[in-house]
Amino acid sequence: MSINEQGGTGKILYPDFGGERATPSSADQPHTEGRVLPSGNLFKSLHARNTAAQRRAAQELDAARTEQCVINYQLIARDQISHHIPQAYLGDNVVSLSARATPQPLLNDVRSFFHMLGLKEDRMPQHLVRMEDRVEYIYFDQNLNIHEQELLSTLPDGLFVTKSLRLPDCHNLKALPKRLFVGMNLDISGNMSLAHIPRDLQVVGNVLMHNTFLNFDIEQFKRLKLLCDEGSVGRVFYSPILFEQMNDATSQDDFWSLAVQSFYGAEYFVHRGESLQRGARNKVESPHAMLRDDETFERLMREANATLRRSSLSK
Repeated sequence: MSINEQGGTGKILYPDFGGERATPSSADQPHTEGRVLPSGNLFKSLHARNTAAQRRAAQELDAARTEQCVINYQLIARDQISHHIPQAYLGDNVVSLSARATPQPLLNDVRSFFHMLGLKEDRMPQHLVRMEDRVEYIYFDQNLNIHEQELLSTLPDGLFVTKSLRLPDCHNLKALPKRLFVGMNLDISGNMSLAHIPRDLQVVGNVLMHNTFLNFDIEQFKRLKLLCDEGSVGRVFYSPILFEQMNDATSQDDFWSLAVQSFYGAEYFVHRGESLQRGARNKVESPHAMLRDDETFERLMREANATLRRSSLSK
């Protein structure tokens, strides 16, 4: 029997299931008159089975594509982290944080944390990268913007943000996490509770810290200056203390004398001076201890106002 151009024999044979002879007016069957087709119920059953098989095949194809995307993404994550943090030893374990990932307490906690911040699924971090020494990084390949989160007091350790991290006006954020990497700018402006800068902080771009005083702790400012000097952090803008005025011998007693020499420190001191002095007098252990003395306080106020006048004249 010869084969036609379509690869068939030129004849189509249907088994006779005690079926019907199709007519052009058949509702659910091909409009090919004269062929013997299965009866209505059996046809629908075969059609449903074929549809289910096609759906499974499509799902398997989608899963294979997704798996390949995950593999590619993992390779990118590992390359990025190893490029920027060469001292980190990367292991082979890269765990997906997607909704389909195998439930694990740590991963669920990470997802719950970002859900609490109101991040949608497509804005969530995608992978947890584990190192050979069991250190972990949460890889986030986009900007991360967390604004005015009153409930936010901490962030997950090992946050690796390839672009900018913005945390303005998170008034209860007390510390930046360990192993924080930011590929562009870090904005910690308006975070009045922030009191700790990690020694392993890395920011490729700039740090913006308008109205952030790091709990008035001179040691935190010295640490931030050291990170800048070492190249781990770019430039710092809006600092209440000018870095060039600090050195190894700078002590806590020097804090306000240095702060009133910068525009941002002087502005804060003038606007909050009375509340700062009340805090100094009401607490024995206070970062404002030197403000208990009225003469010292008045001298600092004069210096702060002089700084603001010089700044206004230079504009």
